[in-house]
Amino acid sequence: LQPLNYQVNGEVMIAELEKIIPPLKKIVPQISADQVPNGHVKFNGAVIGKKKQIDVRATVNIEELTHDDVTVAAARSDGDWQIEGTEVTGRTEGFVTDIGYDEHRFPRLDLFVLLSPEDIKADLKLAKDTGEEFQLSGIIDQWQQESRRIQLDTLKVTGITEPLNRVIPEIHNPEPIQMEIHPDSIDIDNMRLAAGSTVFQMQGRLSREGSQGLQLSLTGLDLNQLAALWQEEPDVQGQLTAEVELGGTSESPTIDAQVTVKKPSGYEISLSDLDLRLAYENRSASIMAQGFRKGEKIFDLEGRSGLTLRLWPFDFTPEPGSLRANFDAKDIKLSEWPNPVRHKVAIDGLATIQLQATGDLLQPQLTGFLSLKEGYLELPKH
Repeated sequence: LQPLNYQVNGEVMIAELEKIIPPLKKIVPQISADQVPNGHVKFNGAVIGKKKQIDVRATVNIEELTHDDVTVAAARSDGDWQIEGTEVTGRTEGFVTDIGYDEHRFPRLDLFVLLSPEDIKADLKLAKDTGEEFQLSGIIDQWQQESRRIQLDTLKVTGITEPLNRVIPEIHNPEPIQMEIHPDSIDIDNMRLAAGSTVFQMQGRLSREGSQGLQLSLTGLDLNQLAALWQEEPDVQGQLTAEVELGGTSESPTIDAQVTVKKPSGYEISLSDLDLRLAYENRSASIMAQGFRKGEKIFDLEGRSGLTLRLWPFDFTPEPGSLRANFDAKDIKLSEWPNPVRHKVAIDGLATIQLQATGDLLQPQLTGFLSLKEGYLELPKH
């Protein structure tokens, strides 16, 4: 016997998708009108059967598609697939134009996908009407399994607009990003993103139910660029680096963060170093900070507050009345610090400042003490 070969060609045009709902209800009774987008769709394709393999070739054209807050002016997809048993291999290439989502507009989306039983390779490019462009390309291994391995070869954002482009001119990955996606966790082997001289890095496990261990770092952030978000001509300076370790579970996380700013200055204040440490564990958050100038420590900050923090579902609830914080600065030479009434009042000397914050984290109550020695105060003459 000769193997059966066959070919079926066809074309289907649906002027309005919503009109197919009544016949669909006979097959899928639970389907409703809000589950089916509206628009004009045209299918053109062929099915070719040979031996144990089925070849499918199709072109889909869509116009004036709407669904909830999403609108599409036009879309086209060309593809060909080979089906052998339960395994599918194929290619899909297409584009979408004039996409609207809520108040956002995207002139064009281009997509290319290669599918095999082992993996999916994809290239995506999305443009926004304000000038930003997003590019993504990579591969998904074991895509039919519960656990999938993903490698992102390209992740790039360009055309970032004012004022954010003063901080982030563009974003790209200097090397492939690798991770494994599991039903309740993500294992990140390596994620490194660069934005100008700023580099963000992350690796470890983020889990919704089990234990987690995630390390994050940020280097090379210029505070002058960051201040450009709210100042046309920023006068804030300094280089910021940060390291964060996330542990525990999503319901009871632990956080240890260390932040260092080299040569911070701004608003007529300058330091040589600023060290900051933030921690969270067992429903308690703490902060420690030290400021140095010309090699000498000039202030200490220590504080603690009760806090309920959950990552999934997210919850951030300070414990009322639990804030305790102290700020101590000794022998500050006042002439080296800003004086908002310098043209009216002359003041100098060595100051000691003590501040205490109590009460609620979001609405603290402050009390303070100031003493001055080896100094003088000159008031304007009347």
